Amino acid sequence: MTVKRLPLLPSAAAVAAIAAVAAAFLVVAWGNDLRARSGRQVETWPSGKLRSEAEALRYPDGRVEREGPYTEYHESGAVHLRGQYHHGLPEGRWREYDEKGVLRKEGSYHKGKQDGLWHYTNPGADPEHEELLWDHGRVVESDGRRVEVGSGQPPVDLPWISHLLGTLYALLWITAPLPLLLALERRETGPPSAGGWTLPVVSLAVGWMSVQLMVGLVLALLHALARAPFLAVEAGLLVAGLALWLRQGCPLPSVPSSWRRDPAQTALLTAAVILALAVAVKTLLTPMSDWDGLAYHLPLVAEWVQHHRLVDVPALGQTARYPSSWEVISLGGFFPFAEDLLVTLPAVGAWILLGVSVHGLARRLGASGTAAAAVALILLSVPVVLLQTEELKADLPAAAFFLSALLLGGFLSPTRSGVRWTSFLFALALLCGVKASGPAYALLVVAAVAWWRWSRTRTDARTDARATEAPGPGGPDEEEAETAPSAAATEANRPSGVPGKLGLAVTLLAALLLASFWYLRNLLELGNPLGHVELSILGQRLLAGGISRAQLIHTTLFALLRPFDGADLRALWTASRQWLGAGFALLALSAAVALASAWLRRERRGIATALFLMLMVLFVLYGITPFSGDNGSHGWRITPWVGQAFRYGLAGVALLAVVAAWGWRRLRLSPPMTAAVAVGLAAWSAALRVAPPRLLLVVVVVLGAFAVLIWVARAGEGNAAGHGSRRRTAVFLTTVLSLALVVGGLHALRAGREQRRRLLYDLPYLRTLTAPPQEVVGVAMTQLRYPFYGRNWQRRVVDVSSHDGFESSWLRRLDGEGVDVVAIGPHAVHRTFAPPEADLHRWLDDSDGPFVRLPGVGNKAAGNIVFYRYRGGKTSLWPGPKGRPIESSRPDREGTRPREEPR
Repeated sequence: MTVKRLPLLPSAAAVAAIAAVAAAFLVVAWGNDLRARSGRQVETWPSGKLRSEAEALRYPDGRVEREGPYTEYHESGAVHLRGQYHHGLPEGRWREYDEKGVLRKEGSYHKGKQDGLWHYTNPGADPEHEELLWDHGRVVESDGRRVEVGSGQPPVDLPWISHLLGTLYALLWITAPLPLLLALERRETGPPSAGGWTLPVVSLAVGWMSVQLMVGLVLALLHALARAPFLAVEAGLLVAGLALWLRQGCPLPSVPSSWRRDPAQTALLTAAVILALAVAVKTLLTPMSDWDGLAYHLPLVAEWVQHHRLVDVPALGQTARYPSSWEVISLGGFFPFAEDLLVTLPAVGAWILLGVSVHGLARRLGASGTAAAAVALILLSVPVVLLQTEELKADLPAAAFFLSALLLGGFLSPTRSGVRWTSFLFALALLCGVKASGPAYALLVVAAVAWWRWSRTRTDARTDARATEAPGPGGPDEEEAETAPSAAATEANRPSGVPGKLGLAVTLLAALLLASFWYLRNLLELGNPLGHVELSILGQRLLAGGISRAQLIHTTLFALLRPFDGADLRALWTASRQWLGAGFALLALSAAVALASAWLRRERRGIATALFLMLMVLFVLYGITPFSGDNGSHGWRITPWVGQAFRYGLAGVALLAVVAAWGWRRLRLSPPMTAAVAVGLAAWSAALRVAPPRLLLVVVVVLGAFAVLIWVARAGEGNAAGHGSRRRTAVFLTTVLSLALVVGGLHALRAGREQRRRLLYDLPYLRTLTAPPQEVVGVAMTQLRYPFYGRNWQRRVVDVSSHDGFESSWLRRLDGEGVDVVAIGPHAVHRTFAPPEADLHRWLDDSDGPFVRLPGVGNKAAGNIVFYRYRGGKTSLWPGPKGRPIESSRPDREGTRPREEPR
């Protein structure tokens, strides 16, 4: 590994390629603003009755945006809501009715937010009629009285001093493991042509995530999972790594010259950089909105932060018992700013790791550099892959670790140092630790690597000797062979055998602990490594659990799909168009051509058969994954909802892209045409799903500014004094621009993300912003727990949904938990509630009880959450019905006891 710099803008052809890519992104982005087709959007109840009807606009990518009148109906057929939409947001006058046609709520929206005077009618409540004055999404008056505490929307306050410290902490978190990993990578022997630049990048990414996982788990076991200990450990890693890295002369991975010589690959690299920056900005700017993240993933890590350790959350059920290595890795993104700004940033790293691994595996099979880069870019722009970067789900990381383990396993050799073996073992450990199905994928990787090594041993000694230096079955990698060191240098850098064996043993033990950590935890705490899932073989129950195997099978795609039913096939087609798109169709076509050609031409049939079998195994694993068919909310049948479950098959989609690159030459596309197709598909996806035209324009301008500065720096490489001064000035300006961009950009992204949080999370989040952090919120009949934790995850949230049917015992539970406010939802005034929800509504709405309903109701997206003040203890700053603090004690009731002191 040698020190190399990356000179940009080497030729006029490269300049033209970069300009063409930038123009393609911008033209396609603005082209998306063409007129969409108008139509009627209809939703139905499970019984088949009409639920809602609206006028809508359908865009070329399948996205639907409501525009015009909207009507929603009760299941009985009576009108529930009437209003208007403009650009997908409520606008103008809206009215809500009960099933008898009585008006219950009336008011106006402006740009999706409540604005002006709203009138509420709540029979049986006190008061029965209420008027609230809203000012663009925040309550300012209640029945003529000014609301000063609790219901307002405070301005975004981001002090620059704390922001600068948070930025430094963020840079520390991102860079801390890198010097140590670069120093260890320096020990890797063998020619860089064996794998090219992809192997060091994959090893660094896997190593970074493994180190962050180990840091999080160790601190959690020590009950020190807090900001100060975490940053202290990261600083220690940075200092130790810098000392070792500087001692070795600051080695960096070499840069392949093919990227600088070939305009097609230059264009593909530029498109990948633009797309990556757009994805990163969109990820940082967009708060998490998916159901799983708000209901399970984020509440789980918030509880860990509050307790400084890996506590169990019984309210989350089996989801709290899943392997959660990815949540631990992502948890480090909370500590720099004490908010969720960077929590999903590792998902962008996993997205990049997936693309690099696909590129490396494609080159290993013999694909050209242009074809490998093209399929990697197309894969990364597939909608189901792009959307995973904004979530905390483990499906994208699992696919990235699966492909990276395959890549690393294909280059294992006893003559190399332990760096590749270490990376391979930790990739398998991460794969087992991020998903419950990870061990099955890890076994598939081990089987594939074992088959590869066995097939190589069947060749003669000469062929085997050449294979250790060649990139794979496709022959030597001529584009990167020039960076190979001499044999003498390779032999001199080879470590001795005994320390290597000892280090490999330690690595194997560490990888086994990381892979089995969550299963051992479940075994020790529950006696079942699978958590609450029952394990049975041949009808014999081996491990008890509350979730049976039959229940899980009933949710799978294979159990629910009716292959000859037209409705199921139409639902799959609709979901495929929305979540997979044209990019996946092109990859599937190329893969089919590759496999068919290998069999018909009798060329490399063994590899084609192995790839086909792996694809079939991955397809079966996807089809038997729980909840790949339905989660019960759609009547246990196949609907377009199944598209969001395509993420369970990302590993198969990625391997399909590798096979597509292998067969790309059969399509007989020239390198410029290949690059044009890939860039066009990426630009289309970015314009439709990732970034608006203004954001893409900012990205292109910033990249252009950096390119000009680097060009100026290169122009000053001569010995003349003027040239040296120009180079120093360019380097200084580049450094200043980078720091200003990072600090100012993160500040703008934090402010924008906070505004979007308030709009998305609505009343539950707004109330937590203004109430004291010591207030405890009891949530009932809602799984959207995350907005109640607040921006800094300081508020304690308790699930109080379950009860034994007696109000007195439920009140004792509220006293014991220290609950101050009860939030219940989704809330509908006239709906038939089933126990125990009916009991909770009766107790909360009892005018003689210890609860007082607080003004305001969350919007429909937030689940129509309703808040009740529990007057059972200490003084509270939450507002009463007239906007005043309540200082009263809960009246003595039979069977209750005095409230316990807060713990």
